Amino acid sequence: MNSERVTVEVVVDIPPAQAWSFMSDFSIAHKYVPGIVKTEILEGPATGVDAHRLVFDKSGKAIDETIIHWIENTGFNIRLHQGNKPLIPFKYAQFNYHMSKLDEESTLVQLAMIFEVPWGLIGRVLNRLIFRPVIEKRLIGVAAGLKFFYESADEFKSKEESDRFKPEVKVVKTPSLDI
Repeated sequence: MNSERVTVEVVVDIPPAQAWSFMSDFSIAHKYVPGIVKTEILEGPATGVDAHRLVFDKSGKAIDETIIHWIENTGFNIRLHQGNKPLIPFKYAQFNYHMSKLDEESTLVQLAMIFEVPWGLIGRVLNRLIFRPVIEKRLIGVAAGLKFFYESADEFKSKEESDRFKPEVKVVKTPSLDI
């Protein structure tokens, strides 16, 4: 599978143990992801591999997210899907959370989306012109919201609250993946 990867990173000014406490809580995405208003954990494990949640946007539309890989105190990977099908318009979509200790009081958080678009050459063109830029912008928003929430422990109420952290988010240049 020839996949694309978009990665961002941000320094969160809290101790790594506190950052992991937030990151590993699979029920709180709506508190820092722009546009998500509700998170619902489905039957099964609440955290770790096979934990499954629905995240809802303002219109009530839900996206399934299932943890497929878990490394305690470090991060996890989520498969994005709609029921048993890939998240439209992708052939495959995955979101990765990763963190690492910078020092006793700060943590580097990396967020990545790995995805594959259908439609051959047309899909590759659409990816470069539309999908990749939109995903990059969305990841920057998620990282800024995450930084705001982790540091304040208060879900953001307005876009402006988390937007002030966008300049602190760095896009990490990554090549296409052949996975």
